[in-house]
Amino acid sequence: MSWRLCLPKRQVELDTAEADAVGHVGSATNGRSYRYATLASVWLAIRKPLTAHGLAVTQTCESSKRGELRLTTTLLHQSGQQISGTEIVPMSVQTPQGLRLGVDLRSTLRLGRDCRRMR
Repeated sequence: MSWRLCLPKRQVELDTAEADAVGHVGSATNGRSYRYATLASVWLAIRKPLTAHGLAVTQTCESSKRGELRLTTTLLHQSGQQISGTEIVPMSVQTPQGLRLGVDLRSTLRLGRDCRRMR
């Protein structure tokens, strides 16, 4: 069976990822908070439906220009078919040790999965 036939079936079975974390924007006195789904929550919502239809997701990253991260997300089907997309994300803070890379990568992974889930 083609992955193109699996996608509509998979999408019907997807649950909404639980907004299980709280983020804050702005200052403590003049900011606001918002709820969002963590990467773990998104994976929990999609893992079983993907697997049931022979689908898997891979994400690879590589640096491009200084201060940028390239994240490629690939949806693979057991038939060998695949579709992928690449996002280029600026790293928020450059440090000699790359300390922000983990934070930027985690945010990018979550964004990539959320965006592909909404399509």
